[in-house]
Amino acid sequence: MVKIYTNHSTHNLICEYLNARDIDFDFISNQPEIPKHDQLDHYVKNNPDEKVFFLVTKDYFIDLVDKMPSNSVLERATVVLYDNDMEPYWSQMILDDIDRVKRLNAKLTAKVVAFVDYKPGKVVRQIWNNLHFERFNYTNFYQFDGSFLGTLKNKGKVEKDYFYTVIAKNDFRKQMLARLESKGLVSKSFNLQKVSYTNKPFEDLYQSYGKLYVDTFNWPAALPPLTFYNRTNFELAFECLGLLPNDDSFHITEKVLKPIALKHPFVMATTPNFLSQLKQEGFKTFEGIIDESYDLEYDTTKRIEMICESIKKITDQGSDHIYEKCLPICQHNYDVYISKLGSYKAKLWQDFGNFFKKYLEI
Repeated sequence: MVKIYTNHSTHNLICEYLNARDIDFDFISNQPEIPKHDQLDHYVKNNPDEKVFFLVTKDYFIDLVDKMPSNSVLERATVVLYDNDMEPYWSQMILDDIDRVKRLNAKLTAKVVAFVDYKPGKVVRQIWNNLHFERFNYTNFYQFDGSFLGTLKNKGKVEKDYFYTVIAKNDFRKQMLARLESKGLVSKSFNLQKVSYTNKPFEDLYQSYGKLYVDTFNWPAALPPLTFYNRTNFELAFECLGLLPNDDSFHITEKVLKPIALKHPFVMATTPNFLSQLKQEGFKTFEGIIDESYDLEYDTTKRIEMICESIKKITDQGSDHIYEKCLPICQHNYDVYISKLGSYKAKLWQDFGNFFKKYLEI
């Protein structure tokens, strides 16, 4: 017998799966005055004849490990860290306080499973070496359905070669923007550079989508700025990664899905080997048309320089010409995206099923 406890809400995908499979589970009580390790220990003691399984969020997990004694509940129950969009979280913790991360990792004497929606890179895995990472099929499709966006695209006269939208909140992005400026490449672009995340729509969204649609969309900032796509030939897409030097973590988010959904060529400003891993997902890149050698460079400064050189080559050769040559690849990527969009829930539940069978035999 297995007893499952979680602090996730009923609306979470994992709870939806448990309900649909008729798997019995209960919720961890929210009593901030009681230490988390004492709460979990209570559940273990109350189920002496059952295998106890805790499915917790990243914030809950970190607070648990930070405050638990060395003789912890982790040694007497299966604890699984499960959450969405976790890569920036792990990388930012390493950047913010590496000593704390090492202290937390050292307390994980019983190896804990982190069920994640991305591929953690070598730096993350080396530092968090007492976490066992397993990936599930999420890929942000739950939040970003761009299947209708192609019908809204109305490409007119090209006014700039490319565009980018970015929140300059980490060193990688700041370095990238500074190098674009110093090489005179900003003038060839439309761009939105925001220094903080406010979740407010970009300026053209009401005009492009209509006020009612934007105001009722659960994540307005994820909507593509259509006027930029209509007036440029490619996008410099800043993925959410790139925080840690030399790390090759991989995560598909709405940032790369937007140009794919709009059949727009792109250059990626992110971690090394991103394009290589994108191809493993069934997509094609623009190798042979756009210089993508930057993807193999692990040195951050060199990779930024190579990305800028790739952009310069496109503008020098004529971005109109490059755009036309990229269109068959754009169509292929759109077709793969639509296929994944339609099948992701089935594959996600298959991943959930395999996970629970492996760790709980259910």
